[in-house]
Amino acid sequence: MRVLKAMTARPQAPVTAPVLAGEARMRALEEWGRGPELPNTSLMFHECVAEHAVLTPGAVAVRQGDQEVTYAELDASVHRLADRLRALGVGPEVPVGICLDRGPEMVRAVLGVLRAGGAFLPLESQHPADRLKFIVEDSGMPVLITQSSLVGTVPFDGPTLVVDDPATWAAPAGPAAPAPAVTADNAAYVLYTSGSTGTPKGVTIAHRSLTNMLEGQRDLFPVTPADRVLQFASLSFDVSIMDLTWALANGAQLCTPPREALRAGSDLAQTLLDYGITVAMLAPSALAALGEDRFPAIRILQVAGEACPAELAQKWARGRRFYNVYGLTETAVWSVSTLLKPDCKRPPIGWPMRNTQVYVLDEDLQPVPVGVQGEVYLGGRAIGRGYVNRPDLTAAAFVPDPYGAPGARLCRTGDIGVQLPDGAVEVLGRRDSQVKLRGFRIELGEIEHGLRELPQVQQAVVLLRRDLPEPALVAYVVPEAGVEPVVEPFRQALRAKVPAYMVPARFVFLDAMPVNSSGKVDKKALPLPAADRLGSATDYVAPGTPAEVVLAEVWRTVLGIEQVGVHDDFFALGGSSLSTVRVAAQAAARGLSVSVRDLLELPTIARLAARAVQTSAQAAQTTGAKAVTSEVRLREGDGAPLWCVHPSGGSGAWYVPLARALPPGRPVRAFQARGLLGGVDPTTIAGIAANYAAELAAHGGHGPHDLLGWSMGANIALEMATQLHGAGHTVAPLTLIEPHLPHPASRERLAAVGRDMERALRMRDRVRTLPPSAEREAAVAELTTLLLGAGMSPGEAALVEHAPIEVWHSLLTALSAYELRPYPGHVHLLVGSAAAELPDGEPMPGLDVDFRTYVERWREIALGGLTVHVTEGDHMSMMSERLMHKTAAALGRIQSEARR
Repeated sequence: MRVLKAMTARPQAPVTAPVLAGEARMRALEEWGRGPELPNTSLMFHECVAEHAVLTPGAVAVRQGDQEVTYAELDASVHRLADRLRALGVGPEVPVGICLDRGPEMVRAVLGVLRAGGAFLPLESQHPADRLKFIVEDSGMPVLITQSSLVGTVPFDGPTLVVDDPATWAAPAGPAAPAPAVTADNAAYVLYTSGSTGTPKGVTIAHRSLTNMLEGQRDLFPVTPADRVLQFASLSFDVSIMDLTWALANGAQLCTPPREALRAGSDLAQTLLDYGITVAMLAPSALAALGEDRFPAIRILQVAGEACPAELAQKWARGRRFYNVYGLTETAVWSVSTLLKPDCKRPPIGWPMRNTQVYVLDEDLQPVPVGVQGEVYLGGRAIGRGYVNRPDLTAAAFVPDPYGAPGARLCRTGDIGVQLPDGAVEVLGRRDSQVKLRGFRIELGEIEHGLRELPQVQQAVVLLRRDLPEPALVAYVVPEAGVEPVVEPFRQALRAKVPAYMVPARFVFLDAMPVNSSGKVDKKALPLPAADRLGSATDYVAPGTPAEVVLAEVWRTVLGIEQVGVHDDFFALGGSSLSTVRVAAQAAARGLSVSVRDLLELPTIARLAARAVQTSAQAAQTTGAKAVTSEVRLREGDGAPLWCVHPSGGSGAWYVPLARALPPGRPVRAFQARGLLGGVDPTTIAGIAANYAAELAAHGGHGPHDLLGWSMGANIALEMATQLHGAGHTVAPLTLIEPHLPHPASRERLAAVGRDMERALRMRDRVRTLPPSAEREAAVAELTTLLLGAGMSPGEAALVEHAPIEVWHSLLTALSAYELRPYPGHVHLLVGSAAAELPDGEPMPGLDVDFRTYVERWREIALGGLTVHVTEGDHMSMMSERLMHKTAAALGRIQSEARR
């Protein structure tokens, strides 16, 4: 009605009358929108830490594993580092780069820079060199603090202090420079975030904002000197600063586990227990991956960085204070929060902290009514200065505050939200190209820019698709004319430009981008990665030769899809180790000779058909049998290969997902049971291992050989390593992934399986003689049931008369007679979290011993030492496509350890 009256009175005026008026407007802007106006009486952050060095000098300030640093020790080293930095010209408004691993040295560096009067600038060692080079140049940093193992990581040729060099901690020559006069308006830190223009943008935060955040923590989340605070995030992410201030400004203990101890799932869970964490801030996805709540010591728990699902609050808010926290890098980490209860149905972000404002405004910066969508704006003392060297971006993101004092500003968050009836704010989603995935803040524009810089790309659009089985980044690419649309070269080139977490999981190649009526890219019209060609990285090319037509029909039948191109990758389309056997059998039934090994090495129809034709021609021209070898080349590359030993089914195809998940360029070989390749397998583990060891030695000299095996393959790998060691070879690393542990009960179970396999062989022969009939259907059902009962997977059992029963029977017979013997070298034992987290005394599935006994038995076998690693999943799922990236990461860490 107010708007209509205004339009009648002044028809020539623009319609800008406030949506809210009177009490509703006052409530939105004053009662709800403003946090308490309170004076900040605290010292600056680094001064608070120095104060605790006087009050509680012997208290532990920082801990990593067994390494502990007291407040007095921390203060003394910070003082020395600050003197060195001041001698190098560091003072107010001078950014100092910090490229360090997590731990006490990183904390010393941060506090040393602050005490010297400078602003700390985190640099992530894992980021691409081009990104680091830009940050170095854009920030103008004159000094770098790093460690010897990371020297050269940052493209910087100025003064560098290496923390593990004793000279860094020596007193500078001559009198120390006087301590600078640092004011609340001076810069405390600079963080570079993802930039929509394709380049990172640096955010400068002053001490005034940092101190206000520190005081707000004390208001709402008070910690005590008895608390142990987890540093979860990397220093290059803003929430890590909350962890630092939360602990060290209040005399508590900051726990800084190494990066690998914070992997989502069992690693993080164990870390929380090992360190006795009482206070933590986690990404909701990391919290969800913890499984059961086994952490009664945690009394304050915060989630930030992603939307908090209601089920998290319902699970984790019981028995502790559970907060949803919201803010931006541009607003000193956090500005808004709420205490969530177990009965929460739709977690809001809450209300503003002290000296902070949060408004939900329309395009004219007017407050919107309760329940009406608007953009979330933040204001008050939390506001940062702006973006380094980017007045254009600063002006766009930081706007004058029409409701504040002269000179006050608001920061646009880019989030769409609503005000709830009680005044709390709920965030609904993004309005721009910035997204959050797995806790990472990602500018889609930066990925698009990186793709468009590639010479083979004409156009590129990147979306976060939440309508896939799991949310994922999808890149839509129009390649330049003549460029083959194969995913891996694009992915590899992009890895050099953006961090790994920003590389899209899926690529879709298009002839042209869909556009709307205004000529702009119609993002709503961009297709999902098609279910029938989900992993396809190529345009469709129809089969042409007779052999290609036959194979395409076989693939369609086996994979259950409508369309297969001759350049599509079998495994990217959903093929598995089990379906390779089915393809070989169906191709043979159509008169085409295709082996499982052929399919593993040549996983496209074009290449496979050419091999099949060649094989047929050679068979027609030659007589005699060629010796069968077991090696299957899963991926070519440079350097020494990773050798993988098949599990009980005999197929090396189980390692195809691993070959795809490992860093590019690494050759991967698998040993396949000779019975699947037309040969005969020895009847003992020692005999099988001897064959494979001879093949490996013929290719790799005397090593070191990188050898792994999963399940029964781990037992064969162990025997191979023992034989190779006796012949003067070096095996490093030797990785056993949940190997079988011989035990009386397991031997009896294997013997029973063997008897079932003998029955299955007789039943299989009968099925093959029966014509299509009800009798045959009943026999097939009986055989399938028998195979499932013997331990075959549903996919293997579904092969029926083509199932590798002889190979399965032969290998399990060999395993049942296998006796472990001591191995003189070092063993890396990789187990799934499902086994590692079993209660003491509960047997591991299929092994009849509990996890503790299992590990101790392997420790007795590994005379050169045993290192236990845990990855997410159970015996089967950790080798699945879904979790293979985590298993591959664990193997990468194992290889790094072995090469030290």
